[in-house]
Amino acid sequence: MEKENIILLESLELSNKLSISLYDLSRKVAADRWLVRIKCVASASLPEEFFEKMLAEEDDRELVKDIREKFGGSLTFEAVRELNFVDDDDKDKSVAFLMDSLKGNSVDYMGRESFLEKLLFKKYDEFRQEIQTRRELCLVEKEGDDNEEEGPVDFSSCFRD
Repeated sequence: MEKENIILLESLELSNKLSISLYDLSRKVAADRWLVRIKCVASASLPEEFFEKMLAEEDDRELVKDIREKFGGSLTFEAVRELNFVDDDDKDKSVAFLMDSLKGNSVDYMGRESFLEKLLFKKYDEFRQEIQTRRELCLVEKEGDDNEEEGPVDFSSCFRD
């Protein structure tokens, strides 16, 4: 198999300060067949006002601090489109088709003024759920530790001499 090449096809700067890069990650999968894969990476720096808005709406200040650290002042979003088993002769047309598809649909959507804020709050909700699940698991583990004061379990009866 051929080593995967990453080729930057295009970079865009949208009016909402979102930077978009489109990459060709296509690779040969057989003698004359390709996996045509186009990746769109969108990134933007997060203004302090996003975090201030979170602080105003969230009681858990530690959670806001954790999410600020997690994102480090920037937010990234990725979208991938692909076609599998594309003929050698159709590869370039397929790359152009996927590029047009991503630019026509995703770029217009990501270019909206509200996109960054909605994406941040979606990622924030996912992170909040992840943190809450971790906290609940820690509580369950701590409760389980209280029951283990009797010592280790003896499995010697399971074995014969």
